[in-house]
Amino acid sequence: MATENLIFTSGLVESETEPSLGDFLYCNRKYYSLSNQRIPYMRDKTADEQFFILTLFEIAMEFDRKKLQAKNDIIKVNLLVGLPLAHYGLLYRKFERYFKSEGNIRFTYRKTSYTIIIGEVISYPQDYAAGMTIYPEIKRHTNAWIIDIEGFSVAYLELKNGAPNKDVCDSKEHFYVQEKI
Repeated sequence: MATENLIFTSGLVESETEPSLGDFLYCNRKYYSLSNQRIPYMRDKTADEQFFILTLFEIAMEFDRKKLQAKNDIIKVNLLVGLPLAHYGLLYRKFERYFKSEGNIRFTYRKTSYTIIIGEVISYPQDYAAGMTIYPEIKRHTNAWIIDIEGFSVAYLELKNGAPNKDVCDSKEHFYVQEKI
């Protein structure tokens, strides 16, 4: 999981009781903690609420980093979300709808309560989105390759003069990265 300023493993632990250690998020009468144990590969990330809760963690951690204290305010949040290129075309509309809510979302993080409403949700292929973080540098080159290695997938995309080349791109599911010491 990644924001403009943060990166963390997509691992989540759900509990009915408040965790005794570490940061947690409280939402819909459940407690959630981040874990270094990555969620098993899910082609359809809308199958359950895990990626929604992980996104709330991203929002909460960005609010916390910016020292945002929203006591009684409703904060409108626009989301940019990514999907692997292999099934982007098939699932992006469903993934965008997954984040749209029918009203306010209330949660607590680090003893600060927030109320948000999800505004606009725009999805991008993950590898393209990753490359846009350094777009001014990429655009200076005739050809550039973006290689996005995730926990269980890898995607690549060629850019020609800063534009995606749809003929030279792919995404491989069930890709596994193993660290060797």
